[in-house]
Amino acid sequence: MFVDSTYDTYGRDEIETVLHRTTNEMNFYVDAFWWENLTEEKEIRYDNIMYELEVIFFESEYIIQITSVFGKKSQHTV
Repeated sequence: MFVDSTYDTYGRDEIETVLHRTTNEMNFYVDAFWWENLTEEKEIRYDNIMYELEVIFFESEYIIQITSVFGKKSQHTV
């Protein structure tokens, strides 16, 4: 993934992202280098934050407002 290097702590203009968490409504991609260098404690903490974001976002009025403007995401089947 290409990024503006001024937005990256390490000044990179390209980063590797990995799909970390997939839910029915949301996908969380993280910087592979960043995630691989976290302690186990921080991995658990950030994973919990991602889960809480999903619950807060999709069990609230936000999703209704966003889907009324942009529509629902397409459902891909394999």
